[in-house]
Amino acid sequence: MKKSRSNSERKSGGIFHDTNALMLDKDKNIIYHAERPPGMLVTEACKGQVFLARTGKVIKNKVVLYAHHTNDGKITKSVARQLENWNDCGWPVVVVDSSPEELPWPDYVTLIRKPNIGSDFGSWSVGLHTMPHLYDIKKILFANSGVVGPFWSFSNLLRDFEETEKDVWGLTTNSDIDWHIQTYWFGFSNGTLRRQPMKDFWEGIKLQPTKAHIIVAYEVGMSRLIRKEGWSTRVVYPFQAVGVASGVDTGTYNWDRLLDMGLPFVKRRVLNWNGWRMVRKIEEYGKDAAELATEGMSETLSA
Repeated sequence: MKKSRSNSERKSGGIFHDTNALMLDKDKNIIYHAERPPGMLVTEACKGQVFLARTGKVIKNKVVLYAHHTNDGKITKSVARQLENWNDCGWPVVVVDSSPEELPWPDYVTLIRKPNIGSDFGSWSVGLHTMPHLYDIKKILFANSGVVGPFWSFSNLLRDFEETEKDVWGLTTNSDIDWHIQTYWFGFSNGTLRRQPMKDFWEGIKLQPTKAHIIVAYEVGMSRLIRKEGWSTRVVYPFQAVGVASGVDTGTYNWDRLLDMGLPFVKRRVLNWNGWRMVRKIEEYGKDAAELATEGMSETLSA
């Protein structure tokens, strides 16, 4: 059973799991404690333990790079539904799986297996390191298994990404710590991923002391890089349109508003915090949606 959030977590907007472990300077950059510095590169930490288990659907001009982990020994209905949606819409999927057990992935996915080291950013970094030609793909969508859903097809979101002429695309933004695109679904176009500053970013992903460090160093850090380089962005549900106050986590406190606006996911940890209240809301979208939410809550509570 996971612990309930502390008061400091609630006040922070919900993103921090260990607020006392994080110190920021006046520019909101991390000040590392001498006893808790960043670790080695994730690709080095995983060296000799990463395997391209199999290749699936041919990758041409678009691909999903999907970071996945579970301790339950099964592929959830939410994950299966996401894979089916991507496949139906013609998107090849590369799964980077850090689960302890081998899982029955569908034949059409390309599978990379790695140890459970380095969070989602570590898995994406390892995926790019293992298949470096992905840097050159015209449209590459990054996603992770930290969401429950989709409660309905996300074909319209994929179409939005395919049609955008912007360099970087995302679903939602957050202003906590600093403006940033949230990284459960985001993508790159126009060769942005292979531009040297972005390539250096992904090749430089290191082990971090806490979840808070990961978010500031990489989720916030990536968006800071995007703004520094002047790359163009497209966000489907920016926090201003959702009606989120500055400094508040968009997906944590406005999940119901996002559902009503058309976002077919909720974050798994937010489902844990809201429980049956969220399930009852999701029931409005049909029996199948409610089943996904119920399964997601059960998996979260048993983690």
